[in-house]
Parts: sequence; C-alpha cells; structure tokens
Amino acid sequence: MDMNTNTNMNTIMDKQLNKNLCLLQFFGSTFPVGGFQHSYGLETYISSGEVKNAQQLKQYILETLRQVYVTFDGRAFCRAWQYGRDGAIEPLRKLDAEITAMRLSGESRRASLKTGKALLRMAVLMTGEQKLSEYRQVVQGMSNIGNYCVVAGFLSGRLDAQPEAALQAFYFSDMNNLLQVGIKTIPLGQTEGQQLLYELYPKLNAAVEKTIQNQNEELENFVPYMNLMSMQHETLYSRLYMS
Repeated sequence: MDMNTNTNMNTIMDKQLNKNLCLLQFFGSTFPVGGFQHSYGLETYISSGEVKNAQQLKQYILETLRQVYVTFDGRAFCRAWQYGRDGAIEPLRKLDAEITAMRLSGESRRASLKTGKALLRMAVLMTGEQKLSEYRQVVQGMSNIGNYCVVAGFLSGRLDAQPEAALQAFYFSDMNNLLQVGIKTIPLGQTEGQQLLYELYPKLNAAVEKTIQNQNEELENFVPYMNLMSMQHETLYSRLYMS
C-alpha cells in the first residue's frame, strides 16, 4: 500500500468517525434539548407500582422498543433520514405533522415537539447547514411540527450518517433516558442500572435491524395503555418529570 492510498483511507475513516461522533453528541443525554426532563409516562408506571424493580424496568423498555420505536418513532426516523439525504423539505413537513397527529397524549406531543425544536435549533447553530436552517424557518411559529424523531432523522441524513449507526445512536439515547428515569425514580443502584443497559444491547440491535427492514410499512402507534399512563401523568400528585 503506497502513502497516497493510506492517506485516502485515513481521510475516509476520519469522515465516518466524525459522523459517528456527531451522532453521539447530538443524541447524547447531556445535549441541551431537555430530554432528561421527560419520562414519557414511565413515571406513572413507577408511581402505580407496575414498574418497581430492574426486571420490570427492563421489560418496560423492551416493550417500548417493540411497540413504539420499531413501528412508529423508528420508522419516522428512517423516512426523515431519507428526506435529509434528499434535502426534501415538504415531505418532511407532512411526515412531521402526521407524527404529531398520531400522538394521543398531550404531554407526549409537547415533549416530542419541545425536544425536537431544541435539537433543531442547536443543530443549526452548531453546523450552519442550509437545509437544517431552511427547515427551522418552516418549524418556527408552527405548533404541530418539530418532532424529535423527525428532526433527529433529518439531521442524521444531512450528516450523511449510515442509517443503521444513526438509528442505533437514536435508540440508545432514548433507552438510556428511560433507564435513568428508572434509576432515579424506582430507585435503582447505578451498577444494577448499567448492567441492565448492557443486557439490552442485543435487543436494541435487533430492533434497529427490524426497523430498517420494515421502514416502508405503515406507521403504527397503537399503544392504548401506554397512552393512558401518559395521560394520567398530568394529574399525578407528585411529579419529577414533565411527561
């Protein structure tokens, strides 16, 4: 291998590495979009005693992956990723509005829109990317678009990140957020919580694979009990989280 070939390979690797690092930063729990303020109904499960230990929390996260992310948020993410690659704003706006309409819980809708708009604002500020900026102009002043899963997918497409890596980072971030809710609220020890997260990796990767395979199927968000728990969260006597 000559010197020029080696340099070219390093350049390619560095570009892909930068994309993956960007995903870790934008979707990370410390990124200032307010994700740590939301439990998306999990706090109600914990308050009612339905999730009170590590195994029950693990089962809740797995059901959320299976019933919500694989069929709804993940599919929306994949479509938004393609729109990001294509720079297609109008189809993205329609998808975004559809996602809002399909979220039955008011708290869940507000949480998704609040965190999504914050992510979009930060992404535009940091990258200056033209299409992200263009979509932010569309989102500003609109109450029904700017969902987190849509913005995250579109951002990943604009970064030209591989869809599997992008979806994996997206799923990991949201599953870790649910885990942190459980650790603080059940409560669980950090060691127990991290062991649980480690055990979820094979299921998370399987969910990514299944989502990619079925990304063109119809969006589904039929989770009546989860929606009920999210609605009941609004009237909990004591709350640590906004949703």
